[in-house]
Amino acid sequence: MNISKKYRNLFFTVSVILVLFSFIEKKSTNIYMIGDSTMASYKEDRAPLTGWGQVMSDYFKKPIRVDNHATSGRSTKSFISEGRWDKVFENLQPDNYVFIQFGHNDAKKDDPRRYADPNGLYKENLIKFVKETRDKGAIPILLTPIARRAFNDDGSIKNTHGDYLKAVNDVSKSLDVIMIDMFKLTSEYVAKLGPDKSKDVYLWVEPNEIYPEGKEDNTHLSTLGAHQFAKLVLREVINQDIPLKSQIRKKMLDSPGR
Repeated sequence: MNISKKYRNLFFTVSVILVLFSFIEKKSTNIYMIGDSTMASYKEDRAPLTGWGQVMSDYFKKPIRVDNHATSGRSTKSFISEGRWDKVFENLQPDNYVFIQFGHNDAKKDDPRRYADPNGLYKENLIKFVKETRDKGAIPILLTPIARRAFNDDGSIKNTHGDYLKAVNDVSKSLDVIMIDMFKLTSEYVAKLGPDKSKDVYLWVEPNEIYPEGKEDNTHLSTLGAHQFAKLVLREVINQDIPLKSQIRKKMLDSPGR
């Protein structure tokens, strides 16, 4: 083999190595979403029903991958017992993020498969999510459950979540975990809209092919509501100076009609 051929082979080998390293450096950051129906993704045949986690990927730059494991009807207890957390845990990598929002279904005292006392099992399950996420070198973010469209006489929003809000805050403080107070953010947003305009962000629809009898749902979100609530989360990521903020498409946060 002559010298020039040796150099060509060496150049080729080095080039391949550099390309491989460039792929490693550009490895995407995964965001895992775990929660209930208010965060979950839905098929088009249930439109305009949309979870806020369903639209999160719209607001991130391409290296970010959003993997939404939130599932309708799940509490912290049933999410774990059904093996859904195990699937997320197995795939977690260092520097991934896990957004954790439960509470709506944990409060169902008449359902032993889902009920988790806010001062007992609910806290224990949140602690499990946080510690196991950190064991993998990933970053947990706790969120309080979103507000229901339930107004007090003075126009403020009712706290329909009771001690579950405090439980999230307690775990955040005790373990020094990032927390986004979605109940506070969504309560303020919905109160500002008022009783009439707020119907647009929840699942209030006239009778149609998908909902023949119409729908007046004050818990679940419309497509518009999902986008608006996702924006509240992302603005808080920026406000709290969470490193993930560098991957947010900030201009999208000001886009009208979404």
